[in-house]
Amino acid sequence: MRIVGKIATAAVSASLVLALGACGGSAASSSAASSSSAAASSSSEVAATSSASTDAATADTYRNQSFGLVYHLPEGWGFTDISALKDSNATITATGDGETIDMVATAEDKSTSVIVSILPANEETKGKTADEILAAQIKQLNTGLDTAGVNYSTETTTLSFNGLDRELPAALTTITVDGKDAVLGQAIAEKDGYVLELIVSGASKDDVAKAFTNFAATSE
Repeated sequence: MRIVGKIATAAVSASLVLALGACGGSAASSSAASSSSAAASSSSEVAATSSASTDAATADTYRNQSFGLVYHLPEGWGFTDISALKDSNATITATGDGETIDMVATAEDKSTSVIVSILPANEETKGKTADEILAAQIKQLNTGLDTAGVNYSTETTTLSFNGLDRELPAALTTITVDGKDAVLGQAIAEKDGYVLELIVSGASKDDVAKAFTNFAATSE
């Protein structure tokens, strides 16, 4: 399987590497890696480093003061550098729009992961709501999956985080590879011309939903 074409953002591509690798082994990982390279439109690498909008993470907490969100690592999880997602078949690169992968966290068994990405406003996102940005990303992702002939289903929802005064638009995409499911969860926040992507990958909807619950408002 090879997913071709641009698939939303580098963060979504990185999540596909993790999700398909967990559900389908090395072959699926290689396929997702190919899609990640195709998804990028720039050669500049994305590093898992703190941006100006992010406070320094503690040993078990990621905090983004600008968006008012914090992520508490579940027991047994750890922060991961984006370079850990690279192999001989994959290069996670920027999409040319200033995207920064701000945080990567994975479960000890690598079955579930969380990626936080920040994008400045560009021609595709400027003046659009979080719902509209999410809809565009879903369309890009589904187009890539359709091209690859992959079985998938997508459902939209909203997410509420403890202490946050608003709900975030979200989507769950279930991808089936060799009879095994991988679930990609996406949530979007928009503020002052910036877009925050929260992306969770796991083997089931329950795993993804559980990982999302560790997000909360910084004022909790």
